Amino acid sequence: MQALLFAARNCPNIHVVYGRDSSWFPRGHVTRYLDDQLGICPELGLPDDHLRAIFAGNAERLLGLDTTTG
Repeated sequence: MQALLFAARNCPNIHVVYGRDSSWFPRGHVTRYLDDQLGICPELGLPDDHLRAIFAGNAERLLGLDTTTG
């Protein structure tokens, strides 16, 4: 979380993208890791729109994902 805090305080929020890897079995998304990170976010004191950008919006924009349709 120290790295996220440093990046969020020193870079424009549009340049920060949350990423993680999982080296434990089973491979793939492990919800509890994301939940841990999101649980710490209020302590960072970042506005909600910055957190939204870092955890989803910037990746969606960079990858050209259309999030307006279900």
